[in-house]
Amino acid sequence: MEQWRRNLYLAWLAQILTLSGFGFILPFIPLFIRDLGVTDPSSLKLWAGLTAGAPGLVMAVAAPFWGMMSDRFGRKVMIVRALASSMIIAVALGFAPTVQVVFALRALQGLFSGSVTAAATLVAVGTPRVHLTRALGLMGSSTFIGSSLGPLVGGVSADLFGFRFSFFVGAGLIAVGLVLVLLFLQEPGGEPSARRRLAAPPSRAARRPLRELLSLPFLLLFAVIFLLRFARAQPTAFIPLYVAELRAGSLGAAVAGDAAITGLIMAGSAAVAATAGITLARLGDRFNKLWLIAVSSGLGALVALPTFFAPNLALFALFFIASGFVLGSVQPFVQSYLSVHSARARHGMLFGLQNMVGGLGFGLGPLAASWTSILTSTRHVFLSYTLSFAGITLLMLVARLLGRRFTGALPRPPQGET
Repeated sequence: MEQWRRNLYLAWLAQILTLSGFGFILPFIPLFIRDLGVTDPSSLKLWAGLTAGAPGLVMAVAAPFWGMMSDRFGRKVMIVRALASSMIIAVALGFAPTVQVVFALRALQGLFSGSVTAAATLVAVGTPRVHLTRALGLMGSSTFIGSSLGPLVGGVSADLFGFRFSFFVGAGLIAVGLVLVLLFLQEPGGEPSARRRLAAPPSRAARRPLRELLSLPFLLLFAVIFLLRFARAQPTAFIPLYVAELRAGSLGAAVAGDAAITGLIMAGSAAVAATAGITLARLGDRFNKLWLIAVSSGLGALVALPTFFAPNLALFALFFIASGFVLGSVQPFVQSYLSVHSARARHGMLFGLQNMVGGLGFGLGPLAASWTSILTSTRHVFLSYTLSFAGITLLMLVARLLGRRFTGALPRPPQGET
């Protein structure tokens, strides 16, 4: 088996284990905060937004640095750094005594995390361009598969054994992924060492990397990434609160099964998104990716709209899960488009910028949702979720109407890179 295929499958498996570990932890932090004594509805919504948004905002600051380190010292070491720090922080969360400590640990997680982007960078660098969209679609599916298995089992575990036990199990799964990366994952294609790269004269692309990566076409895709992450981040911290609200009519009192039902809903959404990442992402190798982004996000907004009007938990869960399918293909289209039109030597910086923009979305999304839920209701978070995806479609259509200054100015794929 070719090296790039081995790396792809190993990175895919390691990401599933890692994100399953995160799935044992992250969806239930709002309920954990309630167990720590924060029962006032407004305070609970505020802390839910803060603890969900802190990692993204810190990641936005740290991501460009880690992207440059990836180009200089290799991609594997970045994956190891992210997984090791995530494992340690997951264990620490299991011992957190107050909501303030939870907030601080989540901020630290944003500073050192980024395994998804590091793994995608490694795969993008080593994969032949003819297989790139499918490879990134498979990597995208690992995100959703891990994000479905973790909450599904983690919700039951939290109801039976408590949240702290689930945090320790999640840390163990991340540790298994770390061991796989350390033992079996390799830098693609026998890349030169950091010392050799530092000694080599800079190429033309290396002398002006930001000039190309911050051109209008790339900025358009970065705006899409921001809206995509902003939209997805909004409901994450509020699904468990909305489930509790629909079941008990109040956020202050816990009802048995809240965590399990939350896990089931989030697992279903992630599972259908994983299916989209494997199936619909292949269309990116055949059709215009910009149009595919617009169509997928538009259909996703239409399917997600009923979550705001759903009169009961069953219908809410049905439409929220269904919206995940058409939305799961957007990220691979964006990643493939960016990768094809940039030099491979700068993929680390490219994905670092992508992570910075995405981090802003992940950080500001929960804060906006927190503000929305306090001023209006938790239900309105899902209206904002829908409108954010509609915004992606509108952005792509406006860019199309403005013409070639946006979509026609992209650099050609670098020669000699297959």
